[in-house]
Amino acid sequence: MKTLHGFPVVTAQDCFAYVREAGLKPWPIQDQMPLEQWLAQATESQRKMFEKFGPKSFYLKITNPRTGEVNDYFRTVFKPSAVVFAMLQDYVLVTAEWKHGNDKITFVPVAGVPNKDELALPIDCCMSAAANREWQEETGTKLEVLEPLSPTSGIYSAVRPATLSYHPFVGIVQEPIVRGPTKYDDNEHIVLVAFQITEWLNLIEWPSLWDDNLDFGLEMCARDVTYAALRRLGRFKLV
Repeated sequence: MKTLHGFPVVTAQDCFAYVREAGLKPWPIQDQMPLEQWLAQATESQRKMFEKFGPKSFYLKITNPRTGEVNDYFRTVFKPSAVVFAMLQDYVLVTAEWKHGNDKITFVPVAGVPNKDELALPIDCCMSAAANREWQEETGTKLEVLEPLSPTSGIYSAVRPATLSYHPFVGIVQEPIVRGPTKYDDNEHIVLVAFQITEWLNLIEWPSLWDDNLDFGLEMCARDVTYAALRRLGRFKLV
């Protein structure tokens, strides 16, 4: 297989087979139940795990300023995430990882959430720090330039039931390109691949490719960061 700085190069047609052959597959779900039911029977250690990693849900009483009507609402708050689009020559680095939220192997440029130290920073510093760290940990390379492609508050992917946002960035890889060690969490199984930019566009724009590989999914932010980054880099022109 062709490689680029050690990264395997795949196409829109063969990426699914390559990821499967690399050993990435959906994780079998052993059990599933409403959260209230699980919390009622959870052990103390499981409850502590939920307090650390579980979604934070809130009740809100809100007055509609147009009608004066007061109603009950609910909101779930999630950590914001950062996603980085950066090119090596004419190629873009993309990760594949099974995600339990959609139960699919998901393609997305390098992405992740802030750690505890980063969350203590102002939001713009927080997200750029997370983006830089995630890029270096997952690719083993460093970014010379990192520019935000969204407002400081990010881009919201769910606005009625939840506070769920992501922060897209475009990066320029530091040259000469030297790959250092990568760092993944113990529970992460990530396959990192390189797409020639036309192949990546083919993948995110051809519905039939996904319909023929239903164990895979595409994150909304993957399309968003691609088009926004290509525009910023002068590689994508609108008439």
